[in-house]
Amino acid sequence: MQTVVDEVGIKLKLVQQANFVSDSPEDVKRKLRELMDAGEIRLRQMEEVTGYKAPTLSQHLSGTYTGDVEKLDAAIVRFYLAWVAKNTIVNTSIVQQIHGFLELAWKRRRIGAIIGPNGRGKTKAINRYAAQNSDYTVVVEVSAVFTPSEMLTKIGDALRITQHMIGTRSERLQAIIRTIQRKPILLIIDQADEVSAKAIKLLRDIHGDDQSRCGVVIVATEKFNELLRSPDLSYMRRRIRMRLPVSDIEYREMKQVAAMWPNNLDEPEMKRIWDWALKDYGVDSVVKLMDMAYDVMLMRNMRKIDSECIEAAFAYL
Repeated sequence: MQTVVDEVGIKLKLVQQANFVSDSPEDVKRKLRELMDAGEIRLRQMEEVTGYKAPTLSQHLSGTYTGDVEKLDAAIVRFYLAWVAKNTIVNTSIVQQIHGFLELAWKRRRIGAIIGPNGRGKTKAINRYAAQNSDYTVVVEVSAVFTPSEMLTKIGDALRITQHMIGTRSERLQAIIRTIQRKPILLIIDQADEVSAKAIKLLRDIHGDDQSRCGVVIVATEKFNELLRSPDLSYMRRRIRMRLPVSDIEYREMKQVAAMWPNNLDEPEMKRIWDWALKDYGVDSVVKLMDMAYDVMLMRNMRKIDSECIEAAFAYL
């Protein structure tokens, strides 16, 4: 078990070391090799994004490619920057709160709910926690789940017991319960806004009420509070012992996110971006704006994002 934890720690360290302000093509190639060695990136991913075949990419990363090196450098740098933007996470106060909440739900085997608007980083925070605690954390995305049967199927797939998920709904529920009785888990149900009341009631059965077979955390937007008002969920409302409201990250933390992209934006420009993001989708909007501004920067053969790049990015969004 410790080996798995150590491997996850190494991978996360590689992700957290990623920085695109000063990375030269040679630095990028080195970091891509490290990430590939750690199993975080595969040549097939690079092939799909860059348009270059895997053997060519492999030659370039090993320093044996003899073709248009400059053009291929630009392609792999673009891939790297897009990958970093998707996988790097700033350790904000919200991330810390979510991680602390999940830890408590796990240790106390409680049912909890993390509620907040879209784009505030809830999913990225729970996925990071799951990566750091993969030996007991199971994340199930249920955005397209509407029935109890679909909920059971999703959870069974996540627990890797698909072969046992046969028979009646009760029999499949018992298969899940037997699995977590053998090995307790923290079950995180993400994007639970559209789930039916009957499907949500299953979580209480899985948890076991006073038996507390596992920790259960539901992650959703404010729409979930409306669902909880259903008469069918009156008992479930009482069983949710913990709640964490998620809001926007602080301005100083937003600047850390923006600093992931090379820029020379001054304080007024940063505050303008933040004011706009607060009215849009928070940190998710900052990421999309800066990513678009970076594309503009490249098209204009610039080295850093400036206010004109930001203006153009606003126009494209």
